[in-house]
Amino acid sequence: MIEGAAYSLATAPDAKLDAYLDGLIAKIAAAQEPDGYLYTERTIQGDTLTDERAGPTRWSHLAHSHELYNVGHLYEAAVAHYQATGKRSLLDVAIKNADLLGRVFGPGEGQIRAVPGHEEVEIGLVKLSGVTGERKYLDLARFFIDMRGRSDLRETYGDYAQDHIPVVEQNEPVGHAVRAGYLYAGMADVAARTGAPGYAER
Repeated sequence: MIEGAAYSLATAPDAKLDAYLDGLIAKIAAAQEPDGYLYTERTIQGDTLTDERAGPTRWSHLAHSHELYNVGHLYEAAVAHYQATGKRSLLDVAIKNADLLGRVFGPGEGQIRAVPGHEEVEIGLVKLSGVTGERKYLDLARFFIDMRGRSDLRETYGDYAQDHIPVVEQNEPVGHAVRAGYLYAGMADVAARTGAPGYAER
C-alpha cells in the first residue's frame, strides 16, 4: 500500500496522503528491533509464537515463513517512497534490515546458507542497491538466487518453491505461480545489472 501511495504522490502531490504515510512509517520504524530485524508477529509474540509456518526462532522455517518475503516488499516501498518524497524515513528502516540480512545470510563462515521459500526479497534488494549505490545488496540478491536448488550445500524445499535444482538448470516454470513470478523477475533484475551467466536464457 505504501509503495502504491508513493507512486501516486510522485505524480499527484497530496499533503494529506503524505502525512498519512509518515504516520504509518513511524509505526513501522518503531516496530523494528535494534539490530534491524522486522517481523512484527515474532517481535510481539516472541518465544510464544505458535504459527507453525514461522518456526520457533528467527529464520528457522524459511520454507514457509514470510520473514524475507515481507521485507522484500518493504524495500520496494522504501525505494518508491524515497524517490517520490526525498524522505529517508522508510529507506533507513529498509537499509538497517538489509544490513542485518547481509550479516546473517551468505557464503561466509557462520552465515546461513538458505533461501526464502517465498521469493520477493531478491527484487527488493536489487531496487535497494540501485537507489543506494551499494553493491552488497545486489550481491545478496544474487546469493539467494544462486543458492536455490543447491542440495549439495543446504536442505532444499522442492519444486513447489522452485528449489529442486539450481536456477540455471531450470528450463520450465514449476511450483507456486506467485513464488515463481517473483523469482523470475528477480533473476531478470540481477541479470540486467550483472550479466549473470545463464539467467537470461531461463
